[in-house]
Amino acid sequence: SDLEVLWNTSDAQQQLAAGGWDVVVLEQDLSIVKDPTIFKEYAGKFKQAGDAAGARTVLFMPWESNLKVNPHPIDEIARIYAETGAALGVEVAPVGLAWQRAHQERPALNIYGADSVSPSIYGTYLAACVLYATIFGQDPRGLPYRPADLFPDANAIIKDLVRQWPKLADDDAAFLQRIAWETVQAYKDGQ
Repeated sequence: SDLEVLWNTSDAQQQLAAGGWDVVVLEQDLSIVKDPTIFKEYAGKFKQAGDAAGARTVLFMPWESNLKVNPHPIDEIARIYAETGAALGVEVAPVGLAWQRAHQERPALNIYGADSVSPSIYGTYLAACVLYATIFGQDPRGLPYRPADLFPDANAIIKDLVRQWPKLADDDAAFLQRIAWETVQAYKDGQ
């Protein structure tokens, strides 16, 4: 995703101005941005629009890509997101750091999808738990939700993709919930 393109070529500004938003979550793939100040500039524009609409802004820190094309190591991603979050006065959901920790603790649990970039069901669930912990400030451990048919009104392609996901076992969900909460807490403590 590219915030500059989204700001300049979509109806995002009008959507924000229409209101009704509680939280605006922003994510920038750093591999397509040559200069991180562009990320800060456009995240700032979205934050201002979100503020005007009464919404809180959260930055969604991405994970390190498994691809070798224009890679950014997680420590660089974390640094850029922390600096941008601090400069804009917004929270950062440390999804990328949670992915790193999950991979270190359970490397057999494949959080990457088949393309080595997008998330598997495990990576998607972990990201959702990190967002939950960041946005609500609550521990996701023990939440009963498990992905089944995430998008009942989605098109057939999305539904087919969701059907191919394995069932998320309770022990895997508990592991990912714990990683999310511990990562968010450690990130906040380090700020």
